[in-house]
Amino acid sequence: MHKGILFSINPNTGTPVFKQLVDQTQRLIARGQLKEGDLLPSTRELAKLLTINPMTVSKAYSQLETMHLVTRKKGIGMLVNSAAELGQTQQQLFQPALIETCLQGKQLGLSLQEIKALLSKQWRTME
Repeated sequence: MHKGILFSINPNTGTPVFKQLVDQTQRLIARGQLKEGDLLPSTRELAKLLTINPMTVSKAYSQLETMHLVTRKKGIGMLVNSAAELGQTQQQLFQPALIETCLQGKQLGLSLQEIKALLSKQWRTME
């Protein structure tokens, strides 16, 4: 099953696009949205869907393969490995983003209450 629709790229984050794809794939596996044996979209399909360079997708897929999260099967494509390969929990995967958010909030002089309110507001807009 192709899961291209699960990916979303934001060119304004400062995070390289290939890294966004890698991070999102890790989270999708940890959450169980991508399961062992699922077929990722081809490099060309995903590049077209997200309107990004195919080399960017290829770089992300290569990194995922190095991390043992996917396996390249000749004539089939990229297959998701077992979630056990991930070795990280959902909270561990979220931790770097949380640290960055808190750091930026403190640097801007926001209180914990203000940060919580902003997070709550943003969360609601995504439901």
